[in-house]
Amino acid sequence: MDIEDFNRRWLEAWTAKDVPALLGFYAEDCLYKDNNTAAGITGHAALKRYLEGLFAATPPMTYRPDTVWPIDGGFCGWWDCYLDVDGAKQGLRGFDLVLLDGDKIKRNEVWAHPRSPQPERSELYIALDVLLRPEAHDLAVREASTILLVDLEIHDDPRQGLGSWKFANEAKAVEAFSDSLEGWKGEIALLPKIRAAAVPLAELMARNGFGAVA
Repeated sequence: MDIEDFNRRWLEAWTAKDVPALLGFYAEDCLYKDNNTAAGITGHAALKRYLEGLFAATPPMTYRPDTVWPIDGGFCGWWDCYLDVDGAKQGLRGFDLVLLDGDKIKRNEVWAHPRSPQPERSELYIALDVLLRPEAHDLAVREASTILLVDLEIHDDPRQGLGSWKFANEAKAVEAFSDSLEGWKGEIALLPKIRAAAVPLAELMARNGFGAVA
């Protein structure tokens, strides 16, 4: 499967708020989770009801795919979403875990948060959120570990980005979180210690917000 083409067409259906088209991407017994549905939604009928309610309650949205990469049994991807709210554009940064059964999505876990002018800030917060969602799939946790350790180099250089995509008052929390990552390679058994350090950092980032870092 060409996952970039699949991802592009799938996000186009989200932009169009085309429920029948979207259901065509999902297996009949699919499991869907996002920020609003921690327990998850199972099956076409429940997903149809959820999407119809979501689309009726939200303004026009334009999804733009960013990076997509293969994982065991599916793919992950970053995307941006722009919402038209009273003529003003607001943005979200999003991350998808997609597990496939043939050419149908059998499991989809979604994380979306306000889009920062510095994408690294949004990506750090989303990676923390993946770790802090207790029911996140093990593969999502593994990808979050790669984002933190490889892409953002949080453990190797916790002070990287201070003043650009990290606020100065976040330095101590980032360093404490960095220390918790020592030797971690995505193992689920180490998550309790890592989550304990992730909570204060995520809370501080949420209070500071996702605008320009001063």
